[in-house]
Amino acid sequence: MSLTSSLWAMGALFGVLLAFLGWRFFRYQRQTLALVEANNRKLRELAAVVRHSSNAVARLDRHLHIMWINEGFTRLYGYTADEAIGKTPGRLLGSEKADSTVLAQLKAAGSLTQSCRVEVLNRTKAGTEVWIDTEIQPLFDDAGVPTGFIEIGTDVTQRKALQDSLKQQNEVMQTIIENLPCGLSVVDANMHVIQSNQQFAQLLAFPEDLMRRNPLPFEQLIRFNAERGEYGDMGTSVEQTVQDVVARARQPQAHRFDRIRPNGTALEVVGAPMPGGGFITTYADVTSRVKAEQALRLNQE
Repeated sequence: MSLTSSLWAMGALFGVLLAFLGWRFFRYQRQTLALVEANNRKLRELAAVVRHSSNAVARLDRHLHIMWINEGFTRLYGYTADEAIGKTPGRLLGSEKADSTVLAQLKAAGSLTQSCRVEVLNRTKAGTEVWIDTEIQPLFDDAGVPTGFIEIGTDVTQRKALQDSLKQQNEVMQTIIENLPCGLSVVDANMHVIQSNQQFAQLLAFPEDLMRRNPLPFEQLIRFNAERGEYGDMGTSVEQTVQDVVARARQPQAHRFDRIRPNGTALEVVGAPMPGGGFITTYADVTSRVKAEQALRLNQE
């Protein structure tokens, strides 16, 4: 092959190589642009979700000053972006009734650049106090340097009010139960003692360590009674006695009878099944009545 032919062939090969590289570069550039556009589209969608979220979202700088808020923040607290930006959430929303321990947790998370989630009592622009489930998450740049925080708040005022109401109702119910003129126990469908009062433990002489168990299986009370001879001589083993009593309790029926304990105390036992399973039982000390009835029968004889 002549020198001219060789140069021509090399030039042609070089041209093809350049064309191939140019095509690859164009394809890579197009793919890169497509990825960038897809990421930008996702970011725009995410920004729209955050902006219109019902939660209150705020972007904070490293010193916890508000840099940006979403529409949910304005709806919840009443502050516009112009009113909020530049202030800290504590200064803008703080309530003098807020728990100091919770505020200390938030402050520590900000100082240590850590995430934190608490329920805090805040105050709106109108002065209304609201309970907020508050979560803060630190933000970092590509080098790992902290750049600030995202704070997300969810209004849980109604849930807190319901919890407080239920707590108050439970306290009232517990007070009533403890002041009943009898012992009381409530066993659920799973055969666990879910409620009882002090008189119940005292009348049946159950030890404190047994009554403190949570959950307290009904079977453990029956076993304790059987082992100390509470049911007298039933002609069966302790294990069989426990199984028999528990089996009857699983199919509760209304009942009323007097039971004489080994120490001579007479108890009037009244029980009834509950809707959905389980049963409730009351125990009253009727020793005086039973002795009076016994004395009357002796006199009549």
